[in-house]
Amino acid sequence: MTAQAFIIWNDEYSVGLEEIDEHHKTMFSIINRLYTAIMENAPQDTIKELIQEARRYSGYHFSMEEAKLKEAGYRELTEHRKAHQHYITELDCILDQYGITDQLKGQDMLIFLKKWWSTHILKIDKAYSAHLQH
Repeated sequence: MTAQAFIIWNDEYSVGLEEIDEHHKTMFSIINRLYTAIMENAPQDTIKELIQEARRYSGYHFSMEEAKLKEAGYRELTEHRKAHQHYITELDCILDQYGITDQLKGQDMLIFLKKWWSTHILKIDKAYSAHLQH
């Protein structure tokens, strides 16, 4: 069974910087693989590994993004870092308390991921895109 995508990339998400857009697309792909695993009742080890992959990739992406913002002298970098840290804290909490035994808990986690990434890109990352393109 092939599940449809849970979070779909479109041009609205583009911040106009190819490297960052590619990172965001990769994150969407990880979330979609996690969605498929949860919907298909994959083993908990598989789901936990996908959550860990999301955590690792997020950390990698945030480090690169923050370095670019620092290099560009972005004035809102401290607030941007706080948003990233909040996400990592939430994801770490999910990993620490991992024991998703039913699809409902998995769906709650997916909703968190989808909402966070969508909102973060559209509201917070879009704010810096014009600054970095100059």
